[in-house]
Amino acid sequence: MNQTSIEHKGKTVVSNEFRGIWLYRLEETQSFVVPEAAGFPFEAPWLRIEGGTGRLSIPACYAWDGCTPKFRVFDLGYVGTPDGVVDKVIGRPKTAFASLVHDALYQYYGSHGIPRKIIDRIFYRLLKEARFSCAGIYYFAVRAVGWIFFIGAGIKAVDGGEYSRQALKTKKP
Repeated sequence: MNQTSIEHKGKTVVSNEFRGIWLYRLEETQSFVVPEAAGFPFEAPWLRIEGGTGRLSIPACYAWDGCTPKFRVFDLGYVGTPDGVVDKVIGRPKTAFASLVHDALYQYYGSHGIPRKIIDRIFYRLLKEARFSCAGIYYFAVRAVGWIFFIGAGIKAVDGGEYSRQALKTKKP
């Protein structure tokens, strides 16, 4: 899969031919206690879940696109779901960590055993904890259209967490 990494407005922007643009990149490993993930021990290159505590660890260099969808409009820029205002404490949009956890859990959906409904509830809870005023709207949207991410595949992470076009074309047995 072709990847490009460029600096844009002080951010490292990573793009690939399938997923489009990744706006955010972790500079250091992030850990979150997610009680809903307790009982689902899992380890992969881009996500670790401690089954007893539900602690999720996402390593440095993980890149994600924030709240989706986002689309490139010619060479003019990107339009799509806003990530919200920048939180003064974390220096990222209020949705950043909720979308990070949601993307990592969706990336390995089908491998860690956490149902999509619970993943979406985690997203909602993290948005509420960030005091994001549109949390309910974003939760409704992810519940209403999040299934599109899984069209035709029951997607599983392959090749160390990267999706392959073949995996997207393969129906779940």
